[in-house]
Amino acid sequence: MSGRCGWLVGAVLVAAGCQAGYRDFKLPGIPSPEELQAESRTADKQRERYRRTQDAAAFRWLLAKRIRTGMTLAEVNRELGQDGNRRYGDARFKARNVGVQATDETWEWGPDKDGTTYMLFFRNDRLVNFEPSQYDDSADDAMKFD
Repeated sequence: MSGRCGWLVGAVLVAAGCQAGYRDFKLPGIPSPEELQAESRTADKQRERYRRTQDAAAFRWLLAKRIRTGMTLAEVNRELGQDGNRRYGDARFKARNVGVQATDETWEWGPDKDGTTYMLFFRNDRLVNFEPSQYDDSADDAMKFD
């Protein structure tokens, strides 16, 4: 009997609109669907800005906000809006980066309008040793659109 009563109480609460408050409930650190859509639109604008002007701030925004360790090369290419180029003869770059192995592949994007080339390392088609905060210093400038 108590199972039926619990179901009945739940149904009455739903019918009375008690769950309406849950639609506005937000967990800290978890973006809402609206926030995800807004960031996706911003990412599209940043990709377009980089394609048009090779703007370093736009590219760095994409690196800081859209790229994460563990992404595949295809995912990184999609987020950055262009395919990277495989870099060979990269032993000295690998040696300077803690956590990068000699067998990892180096891929590069750029150069941007300032002449900077961005190199990322992949192991078994997954991005390794990536720290988005290294690129976050230009995030405020990148938000200024033409």
